[in-house]
Amino acid sequence: MSGFFKVSKPDPVEYEKKGNFKGLIKLLNYKDDPYIRWKSAEILGKYKVLEAVPYLIKKLEDSDWHVRAKTAEALGIIGDKSCVEALLNKTNDENWQVRCAICYALGRLKDKKATSKLLELIKDKNRLVQRAAIEAIGEIKDESAFEVLIKEAKNKPSEIKILIAEVIGKIGKDLLRRLINLLEKTDDKEMKWVIIKAIGEIGEIYAGPFILKYMDDSNYEIREITAYAIGKIKYKEGIDKLIEKLNDNEWVVRKNVVEAIERIGDKKALPYLYEIEKKEKVNDVVVKIREAIKTLENI
Repeated sequence: MSGFFKVSKPDPVEYEKKGNFKGLIKLLNYKDDPYIRWKSAEILGKYKVLEAVPYLIKKLEDSDWHVRAKTAEALGIIGDKSCVEALLNKTNDENWQVRCAICYALGRLKDKKATSKLLELIKDKNRLVQRAAIEAIGEIKDESAFEVLIKEAKNKPSEIKILIAEVIGKIGKDLLRRLINLLEKTDDKEMKWVIIKAIGEIGEIYAGPFILKYMDDSNYEIREITAYAIGKIKYKEGIDKLIEKLNDNEWVVRKNVVEAIERIGDKKALPYLYEIEKKEKVNDVVVKIREAIKTLENI
């Protein structure tokens, strides 16, 4: 009957409870169950077990994609830059979830050596990988990515455009002069939109005079994003133009204008908000008007 006895598998969670990290490192090579390998990698990352790094690096070549993905995430969490080259060598992994995990890890490690590879991944066939690569660049904050990010924003879906603009804003105010110069040179609508959005995200008030004129742009999407940016930087000198645009013929513009007025917090706009509230027919805008009135009345 002895042949019928089953040998129980090791449980990484039990190893965790006992603080047996050396045992978990050994379980990274447990052949019979990929769950045990990836769960061990996850736990080693959770506790930032530095001595596990060389063993985790080897598991980036595991045959199971779950293990490769969890290993990459663990390396990113541990934060030891000795793994950067190994991660960069896996940016072309066949599995998109692994590529996402690689991006996540490289973003956590904040090593500028990763920028060029991440910029390549913005062109990945999988949109989630594109997003992960852009977010990682935002974590690294490498100014050298600026021109490629701007170029790649063109013809991308709106969600990617928004993310690129947010990441440029995250990279920082040192890009502001370059953004303003580029804005003044381009006639491309998509480029204008991304640049103005990025200027808003940077949030430096001195950009106000350079973007205010775009409140009169013939394209409503440019007027909409400009109102957003003026509000984000709290450009008080733009209040008269915002009040004028309470009567814009596009409701999305009016909505952003009201939000910008509320952010700026100038009571001068109150009589105009009272008046426009009576005429506004779009419920989303009415809600914003009432919120803005309440905010300004309480200043």
